[in-house]
Amino acid sequence: MKKLIMTLTVGALLVGCGENNHDGSREENEKNANAGENKPSAEEMADYSGLFQSDSSKDVLAEVTLLPSENYHIPTVSIAEPFPEDEADDYNHSEREIAEEFMDRDGRIYFTLKDHPLRNIASADGTTTYLANYHDGFIHLLDAEAYVLDENMIEEAYLFFINQSDDVNYRMWEEASNLERGIMQMIYLTAPNVNELGDLLAEDVYVGDDFEQINSQFTNLGSPNMIFPTSQTVADMTLFEDMLKIHALWGELGQFEQPEENKEAYTALYNDLRLEMTNMVGAINTTLAK
Repeated sequence: MKKLIMTLTVGALLVGCGENNHDGSREENEKNANAGENKPSAEEMADYSGLFQSDSSKDVLAEVTLLPSENYHIPTVSIAEPFPEDEADDYNHSEREIAEEFMDRDGRIYFTLKDHPLRNIASADGTTTYLANYHDGFIHLLDAEAYVLDENMIEEAYLFFINQSDDVNYRMWEEASNLERGIMQMIYLTAPNVNELGDLLAEDVYVGDDFEQINSQFTNLGSPNMIFPTSQTVADMTLFEDMLKIHALWGELGQFEQPEENKEAYTALYNDLRLEMTNMVGAINTTLAK
């Protein structure tokens, strides 16, 4: 495989789940924090160094062809109530049950949005119940919305991620994990707003309707109510860590107070976000490579 280069920083591992309190707390994105023994070794992750370096002149996000909406609202799909009272028991499982009943031959558990992908899972020892997202889209729990691309945009987004390097064979979209597909959709959906914000900052614009609308979207994206697709592969665990950093930066950027009076700090935060999202493109490119 052709060597790919990227700088990555590893954060704390969370896996689209947490204590079953349904209050949208950050804990709902926790579960495999104690699954570190399953993480790949440094040698195994040598090829997971990715595509880009921090000093790369390649502006990858600018290549996204999706345009922002008029009010910068990132499109979502409404989902049914996650846990309808009359059917609540149907969405409670033990770790063994969910694997035995719903895991396919490739080791993947997947539910469509109509099939209630958010499931309450009891740990093997019965001491913990956590919330798992078995769809391939990020789901905002309180808004009951999923961040997914239209079907006619899937191929375009997939090609964006695999076209970043040459002479490499890639797994198809259908072969990607839920988390890989979710990240591809999320990066592609949010890149237009990141690009637009960069244009505003280049013009020294730190106030106004456009600026506020973009930051409002980042506030929602960075909400602790955003439930990631649950990690199901070894590579997913590292991807989740990296995605968690992007999630935190979305929230920090959106909630930054008085950016017009703290332009340097705000711009530095924006640059951190853009770099992490650019690096994520390289990370996905690498994990999809056969």
